[in-house]
Amino acid sequence: MGDNPTADEIQAYRQAIGVPEKPEDYKLEKPALPEGMPYDEALEKTFKETAIALNLSNQQVQGIYKMFLDYDLKMNEEANKFISENREKAVNTLKDIWKGDSYSTKTEETKRAFAESLKAINIPESLGGAEAVIKEFDESGFGNHPAMIYFFNNLFGKISVIKSVGAGSEKKEGMIAN
Repeated sequence: MGDNPTADEIQAYRQAIGVPEKPEDYKLEKPALPEGMPYDEALEKTFKETAIALNLSNQQVQGIYKMFLDYDLKMNEEANKFISENREKAVNTLKDIWKGDSYSTKTEETKRAFAESLKAINIPESLGGAEAVIKEFDESGFGNHPAMIYFFNNLFGKISVIKSVGAGSEKKEGMIAN
Protein backbone atom coordinates (compact mmCIF):
# COMPACT_ATOMS: atom_id res chain seq x y z
CA MET A 1 0.00 0.00 0.00
CA GLY A 2 1.19 3.51 -0.78
CA ASP A 3 0.90 6.68 1.26
CA ASN A 4 -2.67 7.40 0.12
CA PRO A 5 -4.36 4.01 -0.34
CA THR A 6 -7.86 3.76 -1.75
CA ALA A 7 -10.68 2.18 0.23
CA ASP A 8 -10.39 -0.92 -1.98
CA GLU A 9 -6.65 -1.19 -1.32
CA ILE A 10 -7.21 -0.90 2.42
CA GLN A 11 -9.92 -3.56 2.31
CA ALA A 12 -7.69 -5.90 0.25
CA TYR A 13 -4.82 -5.37 2.72
CA ARG A 14 -7.07 -6.05 5.71
CA GLN A 15 -8.35 -9.27 4.14
CA ALA A 16 -4.85 -10.40 3.13
CA ILE A 17 -3.45 -10.16 6.66
CA GLY A 18 -6.61 -11.23 8.50
CA VAL A 19 -7.89 -8.06 10.12
CA PRO A 20 -11.33 -8.84 11.61
CA GLU A 21 -14.43 -6.92 10.53
CA LYS A 22 -15.09 -5.50 13.99
CA PRO A 23 -13.18 -5.24 17.29
CA GLU A 24 -15.23 -7.95 18.99
CA ASP A 25 -13.97 -10.48 16.42
CA TYR A 26 -10.41 -10.44 17.79
CA LYS A 27 -9.73 -13.66 19.67
CA LEU A 28 -7.84 -12.82 22.84
CA GLU A 29 -7.21 -15.46 25.46
CA LYS A 30 -7.85 -14.28 28.98
CA PRO A 31 -4.90 -15.18 31.18
CA ALA A 32 -5.00 -16.95 34.51
CA LEU A 33 -4.49 -14.08 36.92
CA PRO A 34 -3.21 -14.18 40.49
CA GLU A 35 -5.83 -14.12 43.21
CA GLY A 36 -7.11 -10.61 43.77
CA MET A 37 -5.96 -9.27 40.40
CA PRO A 38 -9.05 -8.43 38.35
CA TYR A 39 -9.22 -8.82 34.60
CA ASP A 40 -9.68 -5.43 32.95
CA GLU A 41 -12.55 -5.80 30.45
CA ALA A 42 -12.41 -2.10 29.58
CA LEU A 43 -8.72 -2.36 28.69
CA GLU A 44 -9.42 -5.37 26.46
CA LYS A 45 -12.19 -3.46 24.69
CA THR A 46 -9.95 -0.42 24.14
CA PHE A 47 -7.12 -2.66 23.01
CA LYS A 48 -9.35 -4.27 20.36
CA GLU A 49 -10.70 -0.92 19.18
CA THR A 50 -7.17 0.41 18.79
CA ALA A 51 -6.07 -2.73 16.96
CA ILE A 52 -8.90 -2.46 14.42
CA ALA A 53 -8.10 1.23 13.84
CA LEU A 54 -4.45 0.30 13.17
CA ASN A 55 -5.41 -2.57 10.82
CA LEU A 56 -3.70 -5.20 12.95
CA SER A 57 -4.25 -8.88 12.26
CA ASN A 58 -5.57 -11.22 14.92
CA GLN A 59 -2.11 -12.83 15.13
CA GLN A 60 -0.43 -9.45 15.67
CA VAL A 61 -2.97 -8.48 18.32
CA GLN A 62 -2.57 -11.78 20.16
CA GLY A 63 1.20 -11.37 20.25
CA ILE A 64 1.11 -7.77 21.47
CA TYR A 65 -1.63 -8.53 24.00
CA LYS A 66 0.31 -11.50 25.39
CA MET A 67 3.44 -9.36 25.70
CA PHE A 68 1.47 -6.66 27.51
CA LEU A 69 -0.20 -9.12 29.90
CA ASP A 70 3.09 -10.89 30.65
CA TYR A 71 4.62 -7.51 31.48
CA ASP A 72 1.62 -6.53 33.61
CA LEU A 73 1.79 -9.84 35.52
CA LYS A 74 5.52 -9.38 36.11
CA MET A 75 4.95 -5.84 37.43
CA ASN A 76 2.17 -7.12 39.69
CA GLU A 77 4.43 -9.88 41.00
CA GLU A 78 7.25 -7.42 41.69
CA ALA A 79 4.87 -5.02 43.42
CA ASN A 80 3.49 -7.81 45.61
CA LYS A 81 7.03 -8.92 46.47
CA PHE A 82 7.93 -5.34 47.43
CA ILE A 83 4.79 -5.01 49.54
CA SER A 84 5.42 -8.34 51.24
CA GLU A 85 9.05 -7.53 52.04
CA ASN A 86 8.12 -4.13 53.41
CA ARG A 87 5.22 -5.56 55.40
CA GLU A 88 7.62 -8.01 57.02
CA LYS A 89 9.99 -5.13 57.89
CA ALA A 90 7.07 -3.14 59.31
CA VAL A 91 5.91 -6.08 61.45
CA ASN A 92 9.43 -6.53 62.80
CA THR A 93 9.68 -2.81 63.51
CA LEU A 94 6.40 -2.84 65.42
CA LYS A 95 7.53 -5.90 67.37
CA ASP A 96 10.68 -3.95 68.32
CA ILE A 97 8.59 -0.92 69.35
CA TRP A 98 6.36 -3.10 71.50
CA LYS A 99 9.25 -4.78 73.32
CA GLY A 100 8.02 -6.84 76.19
CA ASP A 101 4.47 -6.80 74.89
CA SER A 102 3.02 -9.53 72.75
CA TYR A 103 2.68 -8.29 69.16
CA SER A 104 -0.15 -10.72 68.47
CA THR A 105 -1.99 -9.86 71.69
CA LYS A 106 -1.75 -6.09 71.11
CA THR A 107 -2.74 -6.55 67.47
CA GLU A 108 -5.84 -8.54 68.40
CA GLU A 109 -6.76 -6.07 71.15
CA THR A 110 -6.44 -3.20 68.67
CA LYS A 111 -8.57 -4.96 66.05
CA ARG A 112 -11.21 -5.76 68.66
CA ALA A 113 -11.21 -2.13 69.87
CA PHE A 114 -11.50 -0.95 66.26
CA ALA A 115 -14.53 -3.18 65.64
CA GLU A 116 -16.16 -2.24 68.94
CA SER A 117 -15.59 1.48 68.28
CA LEU A 118 -17.20 1.24 64.85
CA LYS A 119 -20.19 -0.58 66.30
CA ALA A 120 -20.47 1.96 69.14
CA ILE A 121 -20.71 4.93 66.79
CA ASN A 122 -23.54 3.18 64.96
CA ILE A 123 -22.55 3.80 61.34
CA PRO A 124 -25.78 4.10 59.30
CA GLU A 125 -26.68 1.10 57.17
CA SER A 126 -26.95 3.46 54.21
CA LEU A 127 -23.15 3.81 54.57
CA GLY A 128 -22.73 0.06 54.94
CA GLY A 129 -22.74 -0.13 58.72
CA ALA A 130 -19.85 -1.14 60.94
CA GLU A 131 -19.53 -4.58 59.37
CA ALA A 132 -18.98 -3.10 55.89
CA VAL A 133 -16.23 -0.81 57.19
CA ILE A 134 -14.56 -3.70 59.00
CA LYS A 135 -14.82 -5.87 55.89
CA GLU A 136 -13.36 -3.09 53.71
CA PHE A 137 -10.48 -2.60 56.13
CA ASP A 138 -9.74 -6.33 56.16
CA GLU A 139 -10.03 -6.83 52.39
CA SER A 140 -7.94 -3.76 51.56
CA GLY A 141 -5.08 -4.93 53.77
CA PHE A 142 -5.24 -1.83 55.96
CA GLY A 143 -6.69 -3.86 58.83
CA ASN A 144 -3.51 -5.91 59.06
CA HIS A 145 -0.98 -3.23 58.20
CA PRO A 146 1.44 -2.65 61.11
CA ALA A 147 1.35 1.13 60.69
CA MET A 148 -2.46 1.15 60.90
CA ILE A 149 -2.40 -1.20 63.89
CA TYR A 150 0.11 1.07 65.60
CA PHE A 151 -1.94 4.17 64.77
CA PHE A 152 -5.21 2.75 66.10
CA ASN A 153 -3.54 1.26 69.15
CA ASN A 154 -2.19 4.71 70.04
CA LEU A 155 -5.41 6.45 69.09
CA PHE A 156 -7.44 4.19 71.36
CA GLY A 157 -4.94 4.87 74.14
CA LYS A 158 -5.38 8.63 73.63
CA ILE A 159 -9.16 8.30 73.63
CA SER A 160 -9.00 6.54 77.00
CA VAL A 161 -6.89 9.42 78.36
CA ILE A 162 -9.29 11.98 76.94
CA LYS A 163 -12.26 10.18 78.49
CA SER A 164 -10.54 10.07 81.87
CA VAL A 165 -10.00 13.86 81.79
CA GLY A 166 -13.76 14.17 82.04
CA ALA A 167 -16.25 16.97 81.67
CA GLY A 168 -14.18 19.48 83.63
CA SER A 169 -11.70 19.99 80.78
CA GLU A 170 -12.03 22.99 78.53
CA LYS A 171 -13.39 22.08 75.10
CA LYS A 172 -12.57 23.95 71.93
CA GLU A 173 -14.55 23.75 68.71
CA GLY A 174 -13.06 21.22 66.30
CA MET A 175 -10.64 19.73 68.82
CA ILE A 176 -10.85 16.51 70.76
CA ALA A 177 -8.54 17.62 73.52
CA ASN A 178 -6.04 20.35 74.36
